[in-house]
Amino acid sequence: IVLDGNSFTKDRVLLNVIDLQPGDIVTPSKIEEAKSKLQRTGYFNTVEVLTLEEKTSTANRTLIIRVTERDPGLFTLGIGATNEQKLTLRGYAGLAYNNIFGTGRGISSRIDTNYNVAAAYKYAQYKVALGYLEPYLFDTKFRGRVNLSWSSLITDFGVSKVSDVRQTSYSIERDFTSHVTGIWNAFS
Repeated sequence: IVLDGNSFTKDRVLLNVIDLQPGDIVTPSKIEEAKSKLQRTGYFNTVEVLTLEEKTSTANRTLIIRVTERDPGLFTLGIGATNEQKLTLRGYAGLAYNNIFGTGRGISSRIDTNYNVAAAYKYAQYKVALGYLEPYLFDTKFRGRVNLSWSSLITDFGVSKVSDVRQTSYSIERDFTSHVTGIWNAFS
C-alpha cells in the first residue's frame, strides 16, 4: 500500500480508515469502499484509490492511495430573522478543527442565539455546544465522542418561563459499512 499526498495527515490515520491490509485480496468493491470511507472523514478534497498494475494480469498488486488534503479548520457564521413572536433575530457562529496534528482527532464549538425584538419581554436566548472526537478509541475502529452544551431558552412564552440546561454526553460510534453506523450513548 503506497500513500501519496498526505503531508499533514499521519499514514496510520489513512491505514486505519480503510479495511485493507498488505496481503488482502483487492476487489473493485473493496477499492470503492476504501475511497468512500476516506472521503467521509472530511480530511481530504480529493481521494483516488487504484492499483499500480491496473489492466494487467499481475496477481500481486500495489495499492496506491492518493489524496489532496483539505484545510482542517472551519469557521461558520450566519444571521437571520423569523416571524416567530412577531420578530425574532437569530445568529450562530461555529469553529471546528477536524484533524488535530494530523491524527484525525477533532474539536468543535458553536453558539446559537435568538432575540425576540417585538415581544413584550426582552430576553436573549442562547445555546453553546463544545465537542471532542477521538477517532480510534483504544486503537480500535470505535470512535469516542464527548459533547458538552449549555443553553438558556424560553420554554413557555405564555408565562415567560426560561429553562437553563447543562448537558454532557459520552458516546461510542462504529461504522459497520459505508452506509451503516452504530452509535451507543454510554452516558448522558
